[in-house]
Amino acid sequence: MTAKIKINEEMKGSMGLLISILARYPEVGTVTYDPLERMIQFSFLLHQDAEEKKMKVSAAVIEEALLLFHKLTKTNPQLLNVKVEKQNPISSLYINRDVDSLTFHEIALLVELLKQQVGSFCLSEKDNSNIIEDDEQLWQEEMITHLLDNLPGNEPSQSLYAYREEGRVMVFNK
Repeated sequence: MTAKIKINEEMKGSMGLLISILARYPEVGTVTYDPLERMIQFSFLLHQDAEEKKMKVSAAVIEEALLLFHKLTKTNPQLLNVKVEKQNPISSLYINRDVDSLTFHEIALLVELLKQQVGSFCLSEKDNSNIIEDDEQLWQEEMITHLLDNLPGNEPSQSLYAYREEGRVMVFNK
């Protein structure tokens, strides 16, 4: 028995965006896209050793830096929210952003800020034997930029959820 999935062009754009983000940034644990709210949520998984107080300070620093980034680039995000949730045995750092003002440069800045603030506590599916070459990273960055710039306004009503498991990216309707 074969299952056929009908994917329209709008779904390809949003699915492609989630896949590209996860492929480019192994630090990103999951990405969720809500087309009705035009919102994307990044989640980063943190070791259980991470102190809750330090994580909350780090979340505040990341949010403040992103707000400064928007001030310097003269953009006005409709949604920018950073929060930490302590869950046993791990914690999660969530960043909610509207897709209309989100850029590749902000995603890259976000990941770098995360590395600086909680680098050693961030769970990542990096595989040192399979290092991504510069050309492929550049291609992925261009793909993310293209998909963000061309994400249609008439998205399907299904929210999408993407995560990485054993080197593969999985995307599901939420």
